[in-house]
Amino acid sequence: MSFQKKRIHITVIPGQDSMPRLEAVDEIFFGKKGVDGVIHVVSNGFVDLRDPVAKQVLVDTGLDNTEKYLQYQIGEELRSLDATCELVRQAIAKHRKPAWMLVAVSKSDLFYERMGDVRRYYSPYGQSRFSDRLSQLRAQVGTDNFHWDATPTCAWLEDFDWNGERVHSMLKPNERDHFLAVFAKRLEMYCGR
Repeated sequence: MSFQKKRIHITVIPGQDSMPRLEAVDEIFFGKKGVDGVIHVVSNGFVDLRDPVAKQVLVDTGLDNTEKYLQYQIGEELRSLDATCELVRQAIAKHRKPAWMLVAVSKSDLFYERMGDVRRYYSPYGQSRFSDRLSQLRAQVGTDNFHWDATPTCAWLEDFDWNGERVHSMLKPNERDHFLAVFAKRLEMYCGR
């Protein structure tokens, strides 16, 4: 059996709306050569805001406990997914690719005790608004032309704080490494398509 070494190029697109994001999106999805695949990162709502003023604004608007904040951020994930799906659809119309999307569900150390529910929410076999949106994209572009999957992962073990409430990181480094290895293996499989 012979294996060819494959080189992959990964470009990170900033999550916040900004000129660098718009330029990267335009180049990646609509440049001369389309991308083979997309890694879409979500975090089951565990988005850490760095700006204390932005945090306080959200608390003042009623997102004053962790559960409300997580639900708000999951809604933001859906809006981001809608935008990504539209970009993928347009790119496929132009380049006939990307052919796949891998959803990286990061921060698994913070929802480990609810892993089954989270897996079902993001799974291609699940019944959720998230999986329904990706199923809709597959129907738009053709199920033979586009595949997707989701896998939990975690790169950094860190507690999460929101308005004085703390969610503790529940993984040990070797467990985190296992999630990273599974993600890398899944990515390798998709890159080999």
